[in-house]
Amino acid sequence: MTNPKLTFCARSHRGKIRKKNQDALAVQEQLLVAAIADGIGGGAHGDVASQLAVDACIDYLSSFENTNPRSPDAVTKELANAVKFANEAIMTVQANDQRYQNMGTTLSCFWLKQYLTQGQ
Repeated sequence: MTNPKLTFCARSHRGKIRKKNQDALAVQEQLLVAAIADGIGGGAHGDVASQLAVDACIDYLSSFENTNPRSPDAVTKELANAVKFANEAIMTVQANDQRYQNMGTTLSCFWLKQYLTQGQ
């Protein structure tokens, strides 16, 4: 069996109303992990929050590069933990710098997995 090839592509646009693009994207190619975030409602520092979120999510999931979770339930659990880790990263920055007190973001992440079983 040959190794399948997967290509990641992304494009973002700030839209017609916003002055700043608050979207962020990060990819970890070896694990086939990606995260995308969008600052909430054009609020202050949404760009910072979205970049923090995707970076923290990918950092957390990258720790599994050599100990890849094997079951769908384990992957789902670690994706949820990655989102919690990203939220904690944002809250830490908020607690340490008053300027970022009200920043927020959405966050979506995915982990493409392949499971092989014995055919009957």
